[in-house]
Amino acid sequence: MSQTSPVLSLPFLMPSQAQKHVTHNEALLILDAVSQLNVRDLSLSAPPELPDPGDRYIVAEPGSGAWAGHGTELAFWDGATWHFFVPQSGWQATVDPLGQGVRFDGTDWLPVQLDLQNLPALGIAATADDDNRLTVASAATLLTHVGAGHQVKVNKASATDTASLLFQTNWSGRAEMGTAGGDEFAIKVSPDGSQWLTALSVTPTTGQVSFPQGSPMLRERLTAPRSYYVRPDGADSNDGLADTAEAGFLTLQHAVDQALALDCGPHDVQIQLAAGAYGEEVVLQGPLLGSGSLLITGHAADPTMVTTARILARRGAVAVVTGLQFTGSDGLQAETGARIHAAALSFAGSGAAMMATDATLSCEGESLSIGAGIDTLARLRQRARLEAGGGSMTLASGITWGSAGGIDLSEFSLAGLSGVTFDGDTAGCSGPRYQVAQNAILQTNGAGSSFIPGSVAGTVTSGGQYL
Repeated sequence: MSQTSPVLSLPFLMPSQAQKHVTHNEALLILDAVSQLNVRDLSLSAPPELPDPGDRYIVAEPGSGAWAGHGTELAFWDGATWHFFVPQSGWQATVDPLGQGVRFDGTDWLPVQLDLQNLPALGIAATADDDNRLTVASAATLLTHVGAGHQVKVNKASATDTASLLFQTNWSGRAEMGTAGGDEFAIKVSPDGSQWLTALSVTPTTGQVSFPQGSPMLRERLTAPRSYYVRPDGADSNDGLADTAEAGFLTLQHAVDQALALDCGPHDVQIQLAAGAYGEEVVLQGPLLGSGSLLITGHAADPTMVTTARILARRGAVAVVTGLQFTGSDGLQAETGARIHAAALSFAGSGAAMMATDATLSCEGESLSIGAGIDTLARLRQRARLEAGGGSMTLASGITWGSAGGIDLSEFSLAGLSGVTFDGDTAGCSGPRYQVAQNAILQTNGAGSSFIPGSVAGTVTSGGQYL
């Protein structure tokens, strides 16, 4: 029979043994040394100068001094001498001060590799729970590559579930991005954690991006023609998309500005004005974005039902204006590359009915009504054009043209009046018929010098031509 135990080599008490306490105490010493194994260090190869009784060390290879020849063994100080124990494969120990775990593999002591698979929860400087099974409290969290790219994956069970990143302030949601309740990617924001607004959404089948709340920096893209409605009982805070007081705009200018803010593509935008006196001086600051047309429409059958003061188009603006009466001075104006087509208009204000500077006005084949307060039918400057062929102009009683005449052209401008019909009180119209100067051309297709109503002959100077 062996006199020691097979694992820790603890000495057995033998029959008829004298001084059994010595053997018993030796076994207790071994148990004290190797049980609950917590060592002070495993990097020393020589003993410390002042060990405390009960201190244990794993001797670093090769061992020196009192530890010579005891590399990898467990050194135990009993207060008077060092005891050494040869570890067996599988022994484990913790190392002060951090509690690092090591395991003897039969040759060397190696760090214990924790089994981190299928952990129920993990909290790093924080407490995890059933909803937040991974919880990290830190100034930053770093996820990095191992040599190439890196992906963060958020997976959900079905389309109606949520896969998102939620940003909070004091545990109250403020922004969320992901697929919430569907497969459409969206970015949402909230002022209070309960009311949420979708700022951006992306349709998964087309990849098209929309901005449900709008954006001052981005344009709405039309997929069909758009109609805006303007009414005297409307409000500019409405969306303008229906001909009701609750939906219609109040002002034509606001409707124009909304149209110019669109990405129209090939689609037209029509602004329909209900009967009323608007009194606005409307400015078209440029063309629609796209190839569509801007149509400003009142009441073609009776333009006097829809009145406004003036429309000025500039910077390449393109529009068709139909069925309005202008009550201000110089009612329809175009400049800097603008092009306006006029149809069924009434000019009841003063000054020039139509003015163009480096721009084009067209009323070919259309009907215009000229009121008694108008002193110039058309004034053109700086290569401006008036295209009026085949149209009709009805003159009110008592019209008196100003000193520049009913048609006032200069600076290489061109007025085409071939086939125009003048109706109304043409006989009562007084003043110079026209003034053509500075290489401008008035084209009547040989209609004669008295073709334009008036009581005084027209003048042609400085290279101008009356044809």
